[in-house]
Amino acid sequence: MAKEKKSKDELIALLMQEIRKHSECDHVISVAIIKPLHQSWDAAWTVNGNEVVCSRAFDIARALQAQFDLV
Repeated sequence: MAKEKKSKDELIALLMQEIRKHSECDHVISVAIIKPLHQSWDAAWTVNGNEVVCSRAFDIARALQAQFDLV
């Protein structure tokens, strides 16, 4: 079955909506959609200061990658 297609803006909105549900990810301030080789899309996270991106952010991105492709 083909995945639903979303624009970069739609994917960003979905990612940020999900990340805000997790207090351990409060230091995440934004996300960009990137297009690496051999993948439809991936997420590049921006955080406050020297914080490390919470592992939940990567889990959220993987779950959404399984559901949606980039237009």
